[in-house]
Amino acid sequence: MTTKTLSERLPEKAGDSPKTEPAGSQSSRSLRLLTLSCALAVVLLGVAVILGWFTQNEHLMTVLPGFVRMKSNTAVGFLASGLGLLCLLSPGRGTRYASRLFSLGVLVLGCLTLLEYLYGFNFGIDQLLFVDHVQVIYPGRMAPTSATSFVFAATALLLLTGNRMARILAQFIAHLLAAISFVAIVGYLYGVQIFYGSSGYTSMALHTGVGFLILSAGLILKQPDSIVLGVLLAPERGGWLARRILPAMMLLPVLLGWLFLHPAINFGRPSFGMGLLAVTMAGTGTTALWFLALFLNREERQRAEIIQIREQSASTIRQSERELRLITDHLPTLLSYISLDGRFLRVNRIYEEWLGLEATEIVGRSVHELLGNLYWERSASAREAVLGGRTVTFETDYPTVHGERLTRVTYAPDLDEQCQVRGIVCMVLDIDERRRAEQAVRKTERLEQANRDLQELALTDQLTGLRNRRAFDERLRSDMDAVIRGGLSLSLLMLDVDNFKVRNDTWGHAEGDAVLRRLGAILASAIRAPYIAARYGGEEFAVLLPGSDQRLARLVADRIQRMVAEQLWNHTQVTLSIGIATTSNFTHNPQELIQAADGALYRAKREGKNRIVPALSTEVFLSPPPVQ
Repeated sequence: MTTKTLSERLPEKAGDSPKTEPAGSQSSRSLRLLTLSCALAVVLLGVAVILGWFTQNEHLMTVLPGFVRMKSNTAVGFLASGLGLLCLLSPGRGTRYASRLFSLGVLVLGCLTLLEYLYGFNFGIDQLLFVDHVQVIYPGRMAPTSATSFVFAATALLLLTGNRMARILAQFIAHLLAAISFVAIVGYLYGVQIFYGSSGYTSMALHTGVGFLILSAGLILKQPDSIVLGVLLAPERGGWLARRILPAMMLLPVLLGWLFLHPAINFGRPSFGMGLLAVTMAGTGTTALWFLALFLNREERQRAEIIQIREQSASTIRQSERELRLITDHLPTLLSYISLDGRFLRVNRIYEEWLGLEATEIVGRSVHELLGNLYWERSASAREAVLGGRTVTFETDYPTVHGERLTRVTYAPDLDEQCQVRGIVCMVLDIDERRRAEQAVRKTERLEQANRDLQELALTDQLTGLRNRRAFDERLRSDMDAVIRGGLSLSLLMLDVDNFKVRNDTWGHAEGDAVLRRLGAILASAIRAPYIAARYGGEEFAVLLPGSDQRLARLVADRIQRMVAEQLWNHTQVTLSIGIATTSNFTHNPQELIQAADGALYRAKREGKNRIVPALSTEVFLSPPPVQ
């Protein structure tokens, strides 16, 4: 039985597969960074103005010469508001309490200032830090709109730490604060004093309006699930349009109005500037509407294409399901889906043939009921393994309507998204016929191997293990044919053991056989393919060297004699006499090559033995065979 565990199909660690961060997490981090930037900007604005009052730097107090100064207590309010927003961004109960303390401080500052305006009180907070020598009316006191804005800002900060309804109210207040600051900035752009103050009260400074606008943006961004941000950040078409059109709708009219009312643009005629503004806004609105229509038309076409693709995909899926069902029904394998309680939920057509039942009679019934108690018990361990998330393969006898058959059964778990087993896929392969076929194949292979062994024995000398005379003659004819076709050289060594008859007569045939066996081993180790060594007869050997000329043949002969001389032999040293013969490109007669090598061998014997002698001619030239 073979099993594959669930861990083998899933990555071993989370790091085995690349992680992709959700888009929502990236968006939340970006909003947090923007909120932090707004809070820091408000804190830096407050610090810069306090530093301006401390150094009496008009640029820090007014931004531009002739503009209204930001009061020192206004700067303190910005500093405290920014710190309160920063504390809200830091996790922990302590930072939340600190945020509430800063917010309460800002709320008290705004309320006391409003009470001073409403009832004529003087709480001594206007010039508590620095004395204002420039402003005559209410010196050092912030504008009523600034005080109101601080009350709104502090209230929003306090509500942001409350429940859902409190946070919704905080968002409403933050948007109201943004509207107040935006009106004040527009008032400065257009010279409308009532937008940022009045002659009877202190006016809001330009950078005060900018600071409140930044503070309101931070309060809005602090709650990304608000109604406004929910629309702006939505992935749908409405969110896409809002992100592109809303900023232009807010800023474009204001900037164009300020630009066209400038004397350098309208030539000193405000009516001409208003006309330019009207024409520009009409053209801009028409262009924007045209692009919006193009976008909506494109989206509608894409939507229609998507619907068409979905319908085609659904049709393709249905067709694929039909084809898959057709394939599974005609596979020679039983396929089924089994529930966790052991009931067939889906089977292919082969089940009907094996069990003699219709598919509707099989589905819904248990494995134990249909296949019997014996099969149920034999497959118990496999079911336990697959319920543990492993794939199991085992061989067992499978009951059929015609009797049991040997099968290979595979149980594979069907896993859900949480890697929990929700069902079992069962595949049953009939291996009865395969087993008989494998046995027949193995029998055939054994017979073929026996034939090869017999052929090898017929071509092998049993005493030395070298090729015998028959194998040598066949190889010589084959190599000679190759010489004639390709014009290559072929060399032949004929070797004879010196004084072998004397050794046999003196120490017996067993000693002679031992010498021949050792010589066979030496010759086998002295040459490499395509060279071959053969026992030519008695104590005579032959070495066939295809592709070698006389020089290479002499090197091989020298190596053989040296290896024989290096051996330690019983009784007396064994020596060899060797004759060498080499063909020409036109030689086609094996017998003449053998005769030439034999002649060289006999001359070596006559000249004193234990030597290497080449044939009288280094090459044997023969006339080509007659044309058939």
